[in-house]
Amino acid sequence: PTPALALPALPELDPVRRGRLELELLGLTVSAHPTALFPCAAHDERGVSLACAELARRRGERVYLVGWLAASRPVRTSGGRWMRFLTLEDESGIAEVVVFPPVYARDGHRLVGRGPFRIRGRVEEHMGACALHAERIE
Repeated sequence: PTPALALPALPELDPVRRGRLELELLGLTVSAHPTALFPCAAHDERGVSLACAELARRRGERVYLVGWLAASRPVRTSGGRWMRFLTLEDESGIAEVVVFPPVYARDGHRLVGRGPFRIRGRVEEHMGACALHAERIE
C-alpha cells in the first residue's frame, strides 16, 4: 500500500477572498452571495443602497439598488429603439428594473457580465407591481 500523503496546513482564506476566487474559478459562488463580495459597490452618497426586497416600500422615491444580474431581456420598442428589462438579485431578494431607450442608449454598454451593478432610479408601481425605472447604470 502507498503511504498517505501529508499535506501542509493552509491558513483559512477570508470570506471575501474565498468568494472572489470561487467566482473566478467556478463561475459561481458557494460560500457567499456574489453581492457580498463587492461591498464598495453597495454605497451611495449617504452610505447606503436599498435592498432589493425593500423596493415596494419606496414607491415614488429615487433610490440606488446594487445587485447581481439574475435575468435580462432586450426589447425593441414600436419606434425601433432598444430598451431592456433586468432582474437584479441581492442577499435580500430580487427587484425588477426597466431601462428605457434613452438610458439604455447612454448606459447600456455597462451591462456586461453579471455584475454587480449599481442602478439609480425612481420606484414606480404599475398594475400592482413595483419596478425601478433606471436613470443611471454604474
